[in-house]
Amino acid sequence: MKPLPPPALLRAAFSLPALLLVLLSMTGAGGLLAQEPNAGAPPGVSEPAAAKLDPRLIRRLTDPAAIAAGARIAVLITPRGSPAVQGLRLPPPEAQLPRRERHAQAVEVLRARAQGSQLEILAALRERERQGSARAVESLWIVNYVRAEVTPELLGELAERADVERIHLDRAVALDRPAEILPAAGPALAGQPSSALETARVPEAWDQGFTGKGMLLANLDSGVQGDHPALASKWRGLRAPIEQAWFDPFLNSTFPVDDDPVSRANGHGTATMGVLVGGERSIGVAYEGEWIAANIFENNQSFISTILKGLQWATDPDGDPATVSDVPDVINASFGLAEIDSLGIPTDAGLCDEVFDDAVDAAAAAGAVVVFSAGNFDVADAGDITVPASSLNAFAVGALDDSGDIADFSGRGPSLCEGADPDRIKPDLVAPGRNVRTLNRSGGEQFISGTSFSAPIVGGLAALVRQKNPQLGAGAVLRILTDTARDLGQGGPDNTFGAGLVDGAAAVSATPAGGPVLRLTGFGRPEAAGAGKPVPQGAPGPEGFFLLPGENVILVRVTNPTSSPVAPGAARLASASAEIEVLDADAELPELSAGEEAELSFRVRVADDVPAGLDLRFALSLPAAAGGPAIPFTLVVGEPVEGQFATHDANEIRVTLTNFGAIGFWLGVSDDQGRSNELLGDGFHFPADDETNYLFHASFLVGRSPQQVSDDLPYGNVAQSVNDFHVLPGVPFSFLTPGPVAAQEVVGAYDDSYNFAGEIGVSVRQHSYAFDEDGRRDFVLVTYDVANRSAGELTNLRAGLFADWDFLDEDGNPSETMDLVPELRLGVVEGPAGTPSLGIVALNQMALGGLSYRIVELADFQAREGGSEIRESDKFEFLSEGVPRESVDDPQDLAHVLGLGPETLAPGDSFQAAFAFVAGRNRAELRSAAARARSTYQIEILGREPPPGGIPSTLELALPFPNPLRSDGPAATIGFGIPEAGLDAFAPRAVSLRVLDVRGRVVRGVLNEELTPGRYERIWNGLDDEGRAVPSGVYAVLLETGSERALRKMVVVR
Repeated sequence: MKPLPPPALLRAAFSLPALLLVLLSMTGAGGLLAQEPNAGAPPGVSEPAAAKLDPRLIRRLTDPAAIAAGARIAVLITPRGSPAVQGLRLPPPEAQLPRRERHAQAVEVLRARAQGSQLEILAALRERERQGSARAVESLWIVNYVRAEVTPELLGELAERADVERIHLDRAVALDRPAEILPAAGPALAGQPSSALETARVPEAWDQGFTGKGMLLANLDSGVQGDHPALASKWRGLRAPIEQAWFDPFLNSTFPVDDDPVSRANGHGTATMGVLVGGERSIGVAYEGEWIAANIFENNQSFISTILKGLQWATDPDGDPATVSDVPDVINASFGLAEIDSLGIPTDAGLCDEVFDDAVDAAAAAGAVVVFSAGNFDVADAGDITVPASSLNAFAVGALDDSGDIADFSGRGPSLCEGADPDRIKPDLVAPGRNVRTLNRSGGEQFISGTSFSAPIVGGLAALVRQKNPQLGAGAVLRILTDTARDLGQGGPDNTFGAGLVDGAAAVSATPAGGPVLRLTGFGRPEAAGAGKPVPQGAPGPEGFFLLPGENVILVRVTNPTSSPVAPGAARLASASAEIEVLDADAELPELSAGEEAELSFRVRVADDVPAGLDLRFALSLPAAAGGPAIPFTLVVGEPVEGQFATHDANEIRVTLTNFGAIGFWLGVSDDQGRSNELLGDGFHFPADDETNYLFHASFLVGRSPQQVSDDLPYGNVAQSVNDFHVLPGVPFSFLTPGPVAAQEVVGAYDDSYNFAGEIGVSVRQHSYAFDEDGRRDFVLVTYDVANRSAGELTNLRAGLFADWDFLDEDGNPSETMDLVPELRLGVVEGPAGTPSLGIVALNQMALGGLSYRIVELADFQAREGGSEIRESDKFEFLSEGVPRESVDDPQDLAHVLGLGPETLAPGDSFQAAFAFVAGRNRAELRSAAARARSTYQIEILGREPPPGGIPSTLELALPFPNPLRSDGPAATIGFGIPEAGLDAFAPRAVSLRVLDVRGRVVRGVLNEELTPGRYERIWNGLDDEGRAVPSGVYAVLLETGSERALRKMVVVR
């Protein structure tokens, strides 16, 4: 059968080819690709311009696939004259600055550097984006890069620009593989520390009163399983806006998930987070701390830009340099990156990459302690230390085995990167890394080996050091950890053990106590309500804090993480936001001993017209004894909206609809043990009680250019977002049984505001109908009312329906054929013998020239260089290219798209796109279902009245009565029926009804006019067109409409 996508709520159904997944542990030591000389100028690029291109990019430009027509290459562009972080006026890591001042100064300087030097490059790329030669243009500030996907021709132009310093390939990379995994026999018991934590003397640090209380720890990894019992209550997203607690550039999900496969690490990010904060005095170092996380790997792969965006988010999660309540104390980065060549073929491990140098320095300057794992190798040699731990200023952690010796897989120095200080020791520290007890993403625990699980031991201890003295800079924290480490190996620091084994007890003891400081650690309200921004993937789990229009009571939680008591005093809440009125601004702060927390109650009013999603700014003033000046923070206006599902089963079709544009939603998620896949949606079944699912995934699409297409298609590479649709607050997802029109109706609404790279500015009201009466049991109608919610006119709007069906042969391989029935606007899919005929129908009344129909051979997209993806430009082509071919007869894995348009919408205007899912046991039944679906749409949805007697399916002419016609008898009645002409059941048709003699001459024209389809009668009294009685004899009655005709014999007797 077609393999399921990775276990997650929404996952790309076609991942990068397996060849991209070269795992670092399989590669061994490797060449220094960052030092490789340029191999000469690529075609069309001058020698000076070629000198700006990194070697990987030059190799890509010589790849025929990369220079094919329409191909685009993802690049990172460095503006000329951009100083390195060390050249900026940033606070050094060891500087003893107040935390807020350090953070604001660093982030503002980094942003100013990017804004000042990227302006002209961004403007040029935006213009080329409109022309189609660039897309996905983004600005980064954690490093001074512009990220874009450009054609080879445009890349050459960029390299020639005087304001461009350097251009790197934004390449695909793979996540370091754990060295070994073993199942845990049972859950760790509270109060029984793991052997790894005992070796690092973590329990002795706890005994000094420091357990991570009030600390915030961030993890950059494969995500985190947010509903794990040992982690769920510690997620900051329960008590703060979700976007400050979870970053997912792949799915835009709003609840933490971990897609690392069971077969690999069963949740690499969950495992590293477990060592940071999991459990209770058992497996997590800072177990009373809170956590936030970024999902920077999808299917264990990523792009350099995605990793940089994750680090940028973690450096300033709320995007406001003035606030620090959102900023983590520690960022754990337990990943090493494998090197991949331009064809996706495994090469030696890439041990250096200058791309990360600035990012590492910038994050540290902004205040976070950033800890990297040294990397895993089959057998590590000198110089085997992975990117980004190999960067000069990256703090790298190696692994010890159970015997206390260095683990054979553990990366070790020195760093061989160009410009590296030969005296710079790598790794900096070691920690236990063999058989570390931690969590898995299935809700349980596991033993796992690798430097990835040594690094969070050090990261967790950095949080304990900061808890004792929150004002310590990152450099001071790391120096305490290295100065107090237990020396191993040869005397003094070395390139195997670094400074030695981290010693938690000694590090905390050596940390000078800081003065009393209060941390803002969350928000709540007196009632138990709480929700976050929309969860379009339907993720389960808790929801974050939000404000609603009208009056709100806010409980602001403050914590004293230090060992010094905080004296009582007065606290005051203020807001500079015009949308906020603070009603009760004052609260009494009680005395808080070490580790204690309090909730301060305030009352505010939010303006009634504030839109959902708006960030509102506040400032909490505390007594000088509590750490002085005001603490700024932001809260979001929103309301609880989740992704929801409803399944039509009123007739012979069973199909799932969602409130975010997806249909079927047959995407797998693991059960609690990670052993099998469950269904979020029911897919598509015909008959309804048949257990076979025939629909892999379907989605509504709306687009207006190759850069602007919104949909819910999980067929993008890891540079793309999957879900572009944001569930609209205030619009309930309704499952009506019965509905006003049909036996079942499902209504929902969404906009495309999650399409961050190409938002169109539309909202969509989706309405589906399943009928249970005879003649309507083999189709489901779905209408989409697309409205312009932007301030300007939207031109060239196109809408469509994508369906990836799932017919399998006896070997479990996809086996589908497809074709278009133009007169019915019906896209047909058929499978092996014995399977039904299924399809999708465009119901809008339109000429055939207004229809696009594309059969998508999915193998073509899987074979693409750089990974299997259906790009935005592909989708727009599907919607707008007409009908390039009407059939594919070779059984294979196919999808198809029906597209309508173009439309032009003024602000506030809308149009309706209507489709039907149809089914039959054979093609004849399917065609009949398509015709009846169209008539039902016209009658029930558009409100057109059916003619008396109904509409025949073919041209009908009854035998005239009486026959023969006698001169002394009544006139003859001629009954006839006119069928539909095509798409519109009510469109008039030209009809003629004539009487002919035996020589074929017309003797009487009974009718010559336009009639709407239906059944009619006309009278002939035996007279010709001149009003004379026709003689006795045999006559013919001829009925014609279009190319159809019917003939009946009639006798006249005088």
